Amino acid sequence: MQVIWFPSAEGKDSRIVGRFVDIEDTYTDREGVKKTRVVTLLEHKAPASTDVSTSIVKPFNRDELIKRFPQAWELYLKNKAAAADAPPPIPTATEHNIKGMPIETLNFLGKDKIAYLKSMGFLVAEQLAGMSDTDCQNIGFGAKSWRKKAAEALAAPV
Repeated sequence: MQVIWFPSAEGKDSRIVGRFVDIEDTYTDREGVKKTRVVTLLEHKAPASTDVSTSIVKPFNRDELIKRFPQAWELYLKNKAAAADAPPPIPTATEHNIKGMPIETLNFLGKDKIAYLKSMGFLVAEQLAGMSDTDCQNIGFGAKSWRKKAAEALAAPV
């Protein structure tokens, strides 16, 4: 899924963008039992910045945060409803019956990199390992490393 940041509704002079996300929070209760809960966060930042701040959505600030980023809240609710109705994700390479090692199985790629590579048309490790230098330049930072690691993963004994 593509990450979309929405501008703040605080006026045209506001230079802040945000989005709502759910994260799993693991904690230990009073009896010492580890538990997991889902926490909703507002991630906000200045456009083009990598410095992301977060605000936990709680009952006392929920309405204020939604008021600041109404479009982001609408998309969050829409995506949450769609995720509840959707079947579990299937690796694209398998779904399209493409032979090879799906890039989802490569342990050196995070979810965001996998989504980026899929958007560029890469579905299997063989495609990554076979990239030319020009392909690497077009993809950007990290591509040559991914090409090398994909080739190593393919050469590794199963």
